[in-house]
Amino acid sequence: MAIAVGVSGAVVWTSRKMPTASPPDSRGASSTHASPPGSPTEWIAEGLALADRLVQDFAHRAEALDLAARFHQRFGDPARAAALWRQCLDHDPRSAHAAFCLGSAAWEQGDFEQAVAYLRRALAIDPRLANAPVILGESLMQLGRPQEAIAVLEKAEAATPQSMRWFLLGQAYLQEAQYEKARRAFESAIALDTGYTKAYYGLVAAWSRLGDTKKAEEYQAVFLRLNAQENAKAAKERDARRDPGADEIRQAAARFAFDAARLYAAGGDREEAGRLLARAAGLDPAEPGYRQALDTLWSSGVPIEASRP
Repeated sequence: MAIAVGVSGAVVWTSRKMPTASPPDSRGASSTHASPPGSPTEWIAEGLALADRLVQDFAHRAEALDLAARFHQRFGDPARAAALWRQCLDHDPRSAHAAFCLGSAAWEQGDFEQAVAYLRRALAIDPRLANAPVILGESLMQLGRPQEAIAVLEKAEAATPQSMRWFLLGQAYLQEAQYEKARRAFESAIALDTGYTKAYYGLVAAWSRLGDTKKAEEYQAVFLRLNAQENAKAAKERDARRDPGADEIRQAAARFAFDAARLYAAGGDREEAGRLLARAAGLDPAEPGYRQALDTLWSSGVPIEASRP
């Protein structure tokens, strides 16, 4: 049994022979798309138990450790997630992904020194990491090191312009009293994203420092209008949610089971792969890729490609 990921992002399930056992009970994968039994708390607990099994069964597979770490980071224990990513780095010191995840996790915890160390390591391994300069730049600014942030962000912008990086550059320039550069940076952010509310506020500050009160007032009016629209939109979205987060948790648990199934199938454990695919389909019956992958797993020996959700 093997799984491959094609250039289109599709999962290819292949088998040399028919399964030796019957397919698992997949009655949870109903086509009616009814809400599955259970609660968000139960789905999270189930996912955390699966994460522990992955670490036990694939202790030397960086992919499995990363998968378990991401679930812990999102729904469990961030310290446990960090420990698993450090294990990934022990297995593969050149893993830019693991270093980036550790840096991002440190940033979320407010440990900016640690974030800087891991993010610099990640970028040294792979300078193409798009989000690393943003988090690194913000961490450096939190540490009161705007000059270093400017160096990081300017280098990233020279390669691939991004509105958020321009915005952070503007903030760093403001801290360094480089007001004309700050103005140009905020305008560059808006050129890439005309609805970037915070960038308009940055222009208010820049033009104020440059002594142009009229310009500052013009951009303050734009900022206030966009900010009011954002607040109204956020309020409507909150009111529209009857059960905030439940669907997101259920779908995340389903995807986690699906990704774990891929690991077990690649390792030759068709029974466990089938059980996890059936669980993914039961948790998220609206996602046809889970059912398709399950059907393919228990099909004939002809390779079948199933679209990856």
